[in-house]
Amino acid sequence: MATLNLTIKSTSSSITNISECTSYTWNGNTYTSSGTYTYHTTNASGCDSLATLNLTIKSTSSSTTNISECTSYSWNGNTYTSSGTYTYHTTNAVGCDSIATLVLTITTATTNTSSLSVCGSYLWPVNGQAYESSGRYTSISNCIEEVLNLIITPNTSNTTTASSCDSYTWLINGQAYTQSGNYQVVNGCHTEALNLTITPSTSNTTTASSCDTYTWSVNSQAYAQSGIYTSITGCHIEILNLTITPRTSNITTASACSSYLWSANGQTYSAGGNYTYINGCNIQYLALTINTNSVAPTAATASSTTVGSGTSVTLNVSGGSLGTAASWKWYSGTCGGTLVGTGASISVAPTVTTTYYVRAEGTCNTTTCAAVTVTVQSTTTCGPTAVVSNAIGNAVCSGRSVLLTVQGTLGSGASWKWYKGGCGSGTSIGTGASITVTPTCNTTYYVLSMGGTCGTTTCKSITISVATVPSTPGTISGNLSGVCNTSGVGYSIVAVSGATSYAWTVPTGATIVSGQGTTAIVVNYGASIGTNSACGSTSVCVKAANACGSSANKCLSISITPPTASCGTIVGPSTACTSINATYSCSAVAGATAYNWVVPTGWTIISGQGTISLVIKPGTTQGTVKVTPSNSCGSGTASSKRVKATSCTTPVYTKGAVDVPVETIKDISIWPNPANNYFNLSYVGSKPDKIELFDVTGKLIFTSGWKSMINVSRYNSGFYYLRIYTGGLTETKKLEVIK
Repeated sequence: MATLNLTIKSTSSSITNISECTSYTWNGNTYTSSGTYTYHTTNASGCDSLATLNLTIKSTSSSTTNISECTSYSWNGNTYTSSGTYTYHTTNAVGCDSIATLVLTITTATTNTSSLSVCGSYLWPVNGQAYESSGRYTSISNCIEEVLNLIITPNTSNTTTASSCDSYTWLINGQAYTQSGNYQVVNGCHTEALNLTITPSTSNTTTASSCDTYTWSVNSQAYAQSGIYTSITGCHIEILNLTITPRTSNITTASACSSYLWSANGQTYSAGGNYTYINGCNIQYLALTINTNSVAPTAATASSTTVGSGTSVTLNVSGGSLGTAASWKWYSGTCGGTLVGTGASISVAPTVTTTYYVRAEGTCNTTTCAAVTVTVQSTTTCGPTAVVSNAIGNAVCSGRSVLLTVQGTLGSGASWKWYKGGCGSGTSIGTGASITVTPTCNTTYYVLSMGGTCGTTTCKSITISVATVPSTPGTISGNLSGVCNTSGVGYSIVAVSGATSYAWTVPTGATIVSGQGTTAIVVNYGASIGTNSACGSTSVCVKAANACGSSANKCLSISITPPTASCGTIVGPSTACTSINATYSCSAVAGATAYNWVVPTGWTIISGQGTISLVIKPGTTQGTVKVTPSNSCGSGTASSKRVKATSCTTPVYTKGAVDVPVETIKDISIWPNPANNYFNLSYVGSKPDKIELFDVTGKLIFTSGWKSMINVSRYNSGFYYLRIYTGGLTETKKLEVIK
C-alpha cells in the first residue's frame, strides 16, 4: 500500500511602477531607458516568483541665456555687478535636474536728471510719453538713464457773469470797467474770465400830492406818509417826491321842511339824502332829511252817529294827507282838547253825546280839524270797557305767562269770549273774565260779550309785546397789552339790540372807574393783576342784559407780561468818531412799549431814547451800548454792543479804513442813509468835481465825476466811505448799506 502526502505550493508575482530621472538600478541591473523589465527568483515557499518593473526614465534639462545689462543684473534671486557666466540648478517640469546658464555682460550706466513744473500735462521728448500727474519718471536707453522730476499743476478757470450800472470794479484785478465786454486774467495755471454787461443809469422824478394815501403806478405800492420814495428796475430809478395830507371830515345831520341851505357849499337841497362836499383833503358829509307838510282832513266820519251808551263806534278820517312824522290826532271837547286816540281810524265808546275832532300833527305843521258828532241814546250799558294785564307795560319775556282781565258789564245770560287774530273772527282762546296766555311773539288779544240780553257786543283788545334775552356783545375794543400800573384804559363795544344795560367785569387788581352799565368803561390797573372770576382768565368781560336776562360773556384777553425777547443784535458802528453823531438801532419786540438805552460814560444821547433807534454824540471812552425793551408790566432781556471812539480829526487809514478829513465841504446832503439800493446826493454852492467810494478796508471800489445818485445794490451790507472833492476841499461821508 502506497500513501502520498502531497503539498502543492503556489508561485508568486509582483509589479512595480517606477518613474526616475536619467537611470534606475533594479535587482543589480541599471536601466537608462523606459520599458517593462522582469526578474525571476524563488519565493519563500521555494516556488517561482516573477517580479515585473514598469520603468519610466525622465530626462534632465538645461538652458543658456545671453544678457547685456547696465550696472547690475538680478537673476534667480542674485544680483550680479560684473560680467561672467553663471549657473543655476533647479528642477524641471518633470521633476528632474535643470541647469540654467547665464552669460552676462555688465556695462557701466550714466544718469541725466531734469526737473520741470508745467500746467495740465507734459510730453517728455525722451520717451514720447505724456504725463498728467506729478511724479519721478525714468527712461533708460543704452545704459543712459534719463530722470524726470515733474510737477503738474491742474489748469483751473472761473467765469464770472456780471451786470452793472455805469461801471464795474473787478475784484480779481481791481480794475474798473465802463464798457461791456469779455475780460481775462491769467495767474499761473488759473484763468479768471469776466463776461460783463454795463448799462448806463437813468432816472425820473415824479412830484405828487395826495390825501391819506397814494398808490404809485410805478410799483403799485400804497404810501401813507410824505417822503421821498424810489423804485429801481435794472439801472433805472424812479423817484417819487410825495406829500401826504391827512384827510379830515365832518358829518352834519340836518332836517328841514321843504328845503335846506348847506353852508358848507352854499347849495340848497329840496330832497333828503346823503350829500358829500370835498374841499382839498377835507370831506363834509350831510345827512339831510327834508320834511313835508300835512294837508288838513276834509271830513271825519263815524261808523254810527247814534249809539247806545258805551257802544263801540269806529271813527275815520277822510281826505287830507300826513306830512313827515305826522299822525292823525283825535280830540273830544274842542280841536286840540282831550286826546282820545291816534290814527286814521279809532274806536270810541261814548257814554254821552260827544263831538270828536281830528287833525294832522307832524314835524312841519299842525292842520285844522274836521269834526263828527256821535249821539248817545240812554240805554243800559253792556260789553267790555277795557282789557288789562299783570305785565308791566304790557310787555313780557318770551316763554312767560300773562294774566289778561276784562273790565266792563256782562249782561244777563252773556259770557266773555276771548280771541286772537281778530275780534270774533280770529282763533278762540278761552272764556271768562280772566285768562292766562303765553305769547311767543307780539300778539293782540280781543274780548267781547256774547249772548244774553245784550247780544254780541263790540271787542276790547290788548297787545302784549314779547322781548328776548339780548345777544352776546361783539368785539371789545381797547388796549390788551402792557397795562400794569396804567390808569384811564378805555374799553367799548357796539350797542346790542334789545339790551337795556351792560354788566362789565375785570380781573382782580383792576378797577372800573366809570361807565359800568353802559357800552364803554374806563379801567385803572394796579401793579398786580389776577384773573377775572367771570371767565377764569386775565380778561375784561361784558354781558348785555334786559328784563329777560343776560347774554353770555364776551371777553378780551389782557397781556400782563413784560416783553419775552430781546431786541437782538444792535446795529451801529463798533468804532465811532467823536466829531460825528452815531446811530444805533435794534429790532422791535412784540409787547414792548419803550426801549431803555444806556451808553458809555461821556457819551451823550441826542435823540431816540425810548425808541428802537438812538442818535448818540460819542465821547472819548470805550464801553457798551445797551438797550432793554419794556412795558408797564416789566422789562425784557437786554442786548449790548461793545463800542469805542476815535478822534477822526484827520483821515486815518487802518488797514485802509477811511475816516473824516480836517477840511470839509459844507452843504452836502446824502439820503436815505442807511439804504439798500442807492444813495441820493445833493449840494449847495459849487458843484463837486469827483466822488470816490471806499469799503471799510480802504479799498477804492467806485470812482466817478459828480453824480446825483450812487447805485449800491451790488454791494454787501456794511459800512462804506464816500469821499467828495470840490476844488481844494474834500469831505468824507460814512454810508451804511443794509440788505
